[in-house]
Amino acid sequence: LKQKKLEVLRSATSSDGVYFNLDEGLRLSGGFVDSYVLNGLPNYMIVSTTPPGGPIKNPQRLFLANSVNGMDWKTNDYPLLDRSPRNALDPTSVYLGNNTWRIYYTLTDDSNPFEGFKIASAILTGPITPEEEPILVEEKINENQTSSEKIDVHLSDDESDKCTNKQYVYEDIGLALTAKQAGNMDSMAPMANPSSLKLLDGNIRLFFTNAGAGIGSAISSDGISFTYEGIRISAPEAMKQGVNLGPLRVFRLPDERIRLFVGSSQTGVQSFVSNNEGMTFSVEKGERISQEAAKMPAIQKLSIISIGNNNWQGYFGPAPQHGPPPPSGQNLINNNTPGQNNQQPGPPGQKPNIPNDQQQSHGYGPPDHWILRATSTDLFNWTVEKDILIGPGAQYLTASAREVAPLSTNDGCITLFYQLNKPQDAGIRDFSGVAVIGYSSSEDGKTFTKQYVLINERDPAGPDVIQLQDESYLMYHDSTEKNGYGHGIRVGRLYKVDN
Repeated sequence: LKQKKLEVLRSATSSDGVYFNLDEGLRLSGGFVDSYVLNGLPNYMIVSTTPPGGPIKNPQRLFLANSVNGMDWKTNDYPLLDRSPRNALDPTSVYLGNNTWRIYYTLTDDSNPFEGFKIASAILTGPITPEEEPILVEEKINENQTSSEKIDVHLSDDESDKCTNKQYVYEDIGLALTAKQAGNMDSMAPMANPSSLKLLDGNIRLFFTNAGAGIGSAISSDGISFTYEGIRISAPEAMKQGVNLGPLRVFRLPDERIRLFVGSSQTGVQSFVSNNEGMTFSVEKGERISQEAAKMPAIQKLSIISIGNNNWQGYFGPAPQHGPPPPSGQNLINNNTPGQNNQQPGPPGQKPNIPNDQQQSHGYGPPDHWILRATSTDLFNWTVEKDILIGPGAQYLTASAREVAPLSTNDGCITLFYQLNKPQDAGIRDFSGVAVIGYSSSEDGKTFTKQYVLINERDPAGPDVIQLQDESYLMYHDSTEKNGYGHGIRVGRLYKVDN
């Protein structure tokens, strides 16, 4: 409060756990902080006192507060836990059964309340049996996201859910390469779309689109520090051969050659092949996947995993479209209804669903994207499956998803990493910029029902995963810092979270 150093407790109320309205008045005054309501006892909470200094002389201690209506709270006269001269603060609790809770709290080494923190615990018992915690009914996050996509932080012990509940953590290392390091004068030059390749000599070659020059590469001995090599496929030369360069993926063939798949805003998936570890490439005739087969006006990033026995699965989606939106109701490839956003034709069968206020104020927002799967027995000819896996039109995860990177692990799970370019549609609000990298895991590589956030800063895009010789994983992704390095490719370690 103004002119006072005593901290107070306020409250806010929400009907959905996302949007909160501030309640009037104070819940508790007199220098109490760090409130934690006891599990199963909504009328009791543990609080700690304000750190010593000013009007407060005593070390921080834990008190028990109670309320009849949840609005008017009062504390007992005597502390619940006093560790003087040390400070006890930040309590949390776990109900152990038999009217017993374990209280975890922060404890300082000495009387200094601002350093030397450790975690301690104590046992609390009482005469009141807690109520069973209410089970939240699964609801739709918003109109664009089906209820099945609600992010669930509880991991099931059911073996059948081992893939669905699989989670990862990304630990950022830093920049692998910037636009300027790749020979561009402008730090914001569009250098992006990393695709990594483990070479036969143990080095890692990173391919990427390098502004308008074409597809460039950089080399590294550890997958972290890269040296720019130059342009591997010239955009003007590729155009002369009938190939429009765009976002790419590289994949090692069974005969050790390298195939580079490329898509653009004008074509289906085309390819190049290299027999010298990606130093030079030759164009291959035809298209690996046509616009007609994919029912997309443009295709990008055919990202491939092996499923054994000379069978492969490739995941892909539509390339971004630029310029004004097509006339309402027009699909550039087929006669199906356009997607939620008329800037780009939507997946088959999707109806426009743009909030009126957005239509009036913006006209249209980011285009919708979705993920499809194709199969192949030779990595040259591909058969597109009709079902949308993730994105508008999918059965479960319906938020727009693009730039997919698959990972197959030895536990039988397939994880798709991708950019969510409309994270709000997935109920995600904790991010900076306009997008996040999310992921989903599945046992069959087709049915994805849960979604998690992996990276939520620096406008991440274009994830790419590589397994090192020590079986650890690195992830590369596009990033942007307009007031810093500009456009760049970041690298970090990817860890699986154990149950």
